Amino acid sequence: MRLKGPIECRRTAAACVTLVGQTELGERAYLTLATPAPADLPARIDDGAVELLEGGRCRISMPGREWDLDAQQALLHRDVSAQFYAALPPRRVPLMKRVFFGLVLAIAESPVGRGWLAR
Repeated sequence: MRLKGPIECRRTAAACVTLVGQTELGERAYLTLATPAPADLPARIDDGAVELLEGGRCRISMPGREWDLDAQQALLHRDVSAQFYAALPPRRVPLMKRVFFGLVLAIAESPVGRGWLAR
């Protein structure tokens, strides 16, 4: 697993660090590592990469700097809400709402109707 581009580094607990970025497929992903964050790890890495290696190891790199972390546990969450909502058809507007707004727009076409609606 690899995160790339701008990466947000959050210290979520005394012994946890969460890395938020984009996967190679363009999904937003949250990688939480059960290990203390290095003291010199910045809050944001604009041009970097995070690689999750075997055995709970993680390599965070940016131009000119690299960190190797050994985590007891690594949790990965991919945000798939865009794909989920793209698969659902949009909800049809209820009939009564369509009739109501059709009437309001018809009334608003005339100057008398606009005056009545303004009151």
